[in-house]
Amino acid sequence: MPAEEPRPDGEAPPAVRGSKAARPPSLERFALPNGLTVVLAREAKLPLFELRLSLRAGKLAEGPAEGGLSEAAASLFFKGLPGQDAASIARGLAALGVSVGIDCRRELAILSASGLSRSAETLLRRLGQLLRRSAYPEPEARLWREQTLERLGQLRIDPEFLTSEAVKEELYPGHPYGRPFPSEDELRRATGSRVRAFQRRAYRARGATLVLAGDFAFASARRWVERTLGALAGGPEPAAAPEPPPQGPARLRAVERAGSRQLNLSLVQVLPLRAVDPDYPAFLVANHILGGSSSSRLFLNLRIDKGYTYGAYSRAASLQRCSTWIASAETRAEVAAKALAEMRLEVRRLREERVPEAALAAAKRHLAGVFAIRLSSLEGLAGTLWKLETDGLPPERELARFVPRLEAVSSEDVRRAARRALDPARMAAIAVGEKADLAALA
Repeated sequence: MPAEEPRPDGEAPPAVRGSKAARPPSLERFALPNGLTVVLAREAKLPLFELRLSLRAGKLAEGPAEGGLSEAAASLFFKGLPGQDAASIARGLAALGVSVGIDCRRELAILSASGLSRSAETLLRRLGQLLRRSAYPEPEARLWREQTLERLGQLRIDPEFLTSEAVKEELYPGHPYGRPFPSEDELRRATGSRVRAFQRRAYRARGATLVLAGDFAFASARRWVERTLGALAGGPEPAAAPEPPPQGPARLRAVERAGSRQLNLSLVQVLPLRAVDPDYPAFLVANHILGGSSSSRLFLNLRIDKGYTYGAYSRAASLQRCSTWIASAETRAEVAAKALAEMRLEVRRLREERVPEAALAAAKRHLAGVFAIRLSSLEGLAGTLWKLETDGLPPERELARFVPRLEAVSSEDVRRAARRALDPARMAAIAVGEKADLAALA
């Protein structure tokens, strides 16, 4: 194929078209009497389905002496039913041609599954059985304890894990969001019977959300859900997370890691914004301009201009009560202090200066394009619907207005959202590395 001819000097590049709103799929939303919220999305391009089921059974559901039980309940969920061992359950799922997984987070336990549409009802039936009667046999629990204790030793030398633990301790001291990874003693107490008791209490329908997307008729899918998950116990309304503690003035938290050849740097802050906040679209644009991609300011400054790092990015995670914001970079020790200063400088620029219209348009175009790409796959559609629903944003409304709301964001909106959310005077800096290198930062 011949090489593309270069554009002659002075010739304008082709015009960039505006973003198009994604075509929303057909949706149906309802709640079962036991409190389970259900979102169905019909997408008939391929005979497939995607499922997301989240339960209010994350670390927030643990009692004072139950550290590690939420992790164990998720990890061992598919390991036994009365009369069936883990191998038998795995063979049954393989015969259906489905893939399944489960993840435990701060607030939620999240089940995911995908496969052929004709297997969806059978899978839902099997999930209903596991939700009500998962056995948590002691041999499987013992193996999980041994493996997790071994993994804990590896995690304690992982700079990303050390950063994550320091972020929780710094931002959420004494708060459920700040609970650390389970200790050795907590892991050793995670017996099959204790994990089973936690699962029976926490894996309830009330406060749970099911998203099912794929090639099916709404009436059929609704019957499947009612038959298979309607008998799941509702339970009481899950307790809401308490308000996070106020964040103090900016300071440096140094975490020693022997043998580090670089410093892992982070700026972190609790944001007074959640996904339901009217300013959140403007903050999404602001954060993308700051650190959302390799064309954002942090990357261009620290990587392209200064050569301090291979990459620098920022992100925000929305929780029930707040959001957690993190900007991160990995640098050589001798430039770490300068890198932190430049990261703070870029935050101040975003708060104080108007974003040029070209940069604003590019950020909005990128975010709208990513949104459309997510909706173009069944996996992305299910994940997006689930995220919207669990963030308190009605999917049928948000799918239609996400792109228009982005396009309406102005430079002044970006500056206002940045001023409201990001405060360099309160951002904690976390550095992970060799003791001598950390001393130079103090």
